[in-house]
Amino acid sequence: MRSLVTSDFRKLLESLPVQVQEEARNNFQKWKTNPQSVGWKKLSGMKAEVYSVQIGMRYRAVGVVSKEHDAVAWMFIGSHETYNNWIEIHRKTTQNHWFNRSLRERLEIRRAGEEAATPNNKNKNKPG
Repeated sequence: MRSLVTSDFRKLLESLPVQVQEEARNNFQKWKTNPQSVGWKKLSGMKAEVYSVQIGMRYRAVGVVSKEHDAVAWMFIGSHETYNNWIEIHRKTTQNHWFNRSLRERLEIRRAGEEAATPNNKNKNKPG
């Protein structure tokens, strides 16, 4: 699964203490190989495929999964208290809203680039 980071996520990450930023980066590496190792869980009561991961005992990150694009867009990172507030504010946000046009375009561009780089797909669109 591919990962995308929103500009909001990047700003939030940069605002955290350096130690938390490092732990977040380490947990991301763990998540890539074993999501369960960092508490990857689907959040209930959401109108979209929203998941969270733990960053130590006091911080959380949130990603929205697009099965269509085989990707997760990281939307939020912050303290557990801020996370709880963020979840309540965004509980009714739909999947289409999360994956707005610009984010979907970024995913499509990446997908097209990956397909073009795959040797088996070089002649895929040529008439035969």
